[in-house]
Amino acid sequence: QAPPYNGDDRDAKLAEKTQNILGDLIHPIALTDEEKHEKLPKTWLSIDDYIATRVNEQIDKFYEPRVQEYTRTLSQIRNTGLWLAIAGAVLGAVATVIDTAWPAAWVAVIGTISGSLAAFTFAGRYQYLIDSYSLTSRRLRWLRNGWVRLPDEQKAIRLGHFVKQFEETISIENKSWIATWTKETEDKSLAATNHVT
Repeated sequence: QAPPYNGDDRDAKLAEKTQNILGDLIHPIALTDEEKHEKLPKTWLSIDDYIATRVNEQIDKFYEPRVQEYTRTLSQIRNTGLWLAIAGAVLGAVATVIDTAWPAAWVAVIGTISGSLAAFTFAGRYQYLIDSYSLTSRRLRWLRNGWVRLPDEQKAIRLGHFVKQFEETISIENKSWIATWTKETEDKSLAATNHVT
């Protein structure tokens, strides 16, 4: 019931907005009726319910856990790369002292594994996701804290503005991810086309 969906024409506005979004999709995801209604609220949400079920859930159950997960993964990859570099250096030193071919061969193997790890890290975009999700989580917390500090007499007036800001913050992150993914897909498609021609 937040603006612009707080009037009698809310259903018409929502239907129009939905058509505008889905009209641009070539292959919309097919959902069953049960999936379509799975997480929809059963009744109108108060602002407190909205913050609890929408904002807090996004922060505590999506953005923050992903930041922690990707940070752990990136740390593990970097530590593995460090140990491989140390092993490569030791084997390289051994190869110069001992007159045998096997240490040098292993240096090449370790170099290949290190290159694969670097490519995996780049493809996973872990640092980008950590930065992006951290920023979105921080923005949502700022908005939520701003709402809590707002005097009660101002809350009724600014409710729609705050809801819009919350949704736009989440939307910006989604659009950024989609734009990045779309560009990567187009680049791969173009590269494949150029390779064929």
